[in-house]
Amino acid sequence: MNKFAFAGLTAAALAATTIAAAPAAAVSMSLTQFGTQGISFQQDTPVRFTFNRSVGSFQSTLGIYEGSPDNRVSILFQEDKPFDSPATYGTPVGSFGNAVSAPGAGTITRYFTFLAGRVYSLGLDSGSNGRVFTTSAWNPNGDQQAVFVPGEQPALPYSLTAPFAPSSDTGAFNNPSAYSSVANPYAVFTIGFDDRGNRQDKDFQDFVVSAQAVPEPFTMAGTALAGIGYMVARKRKQQKSEANA
Repeated sequence: MNKFAFAGLTAAALAATTIAAAPAAAVSMSLTQFGTQGISFQQDTPVRFTFNRSVGSFQSTLGIYEGSPDNRVSILFQEDKPFDSPATYGTPVGSFGNAVSAPGAGTITRYFTFLAGRVYSLGLDSGSNGRVFTTSAWNPNGDQQAVFVPGEQPALPYSLTAPFAPSSDTGAFNNPSAYSSVANPYAVFTIGFDDRGNRQDKDFQDFVVSAQAVPEPFTMAGTALAGIGYMVARKRKQQKSEANA
């Protein structure tokens, strides 16, 4: 809608448009789940993933799986070697552009569109050292192998911050079950994996990425229009109350 057409709307038209737009916005922002029970959206939703770090000697590939642990539909990031060489941070850490890359000369930030009504999982494949998934039911013994932490963790060379353990590859993550799902996928969050190495130390630092669902432009426009309609209606009500005073 151009600015001239918008300027010509009456308050009644705005209110009607608001009523029509609000349900669409609600559906667009509605999330089925994103966590250890699986990943599923109610409408096609792009998610932005940004690599943070890998830690340890396993050489792994982070992919997206649909429907089953044997159906990988996309690769997000892959380790071309187990860790940086020469070591850049004094520990066996993999950084993007050294040990880690993305398919097809991809960048440190990748996008994947989750299709409506389908069930997905993120999977970390370490070859002969096994695979782990964000979906706990797909892991041996149903173990939780990933955590979902609100906010974005500092990138290398800085250390991860709480609730991750302060050291690079030791110290268990405290109470991972409290971080088993994402409350708001449209705000940035961090996903940390614990691979099956080091006797399952449960540090959840072995492969770390940040993620954020990206609302469609229509959704944002509809939400903004709903807000404008509400403000116009509120102002008219206030003016009417003042006139009757």
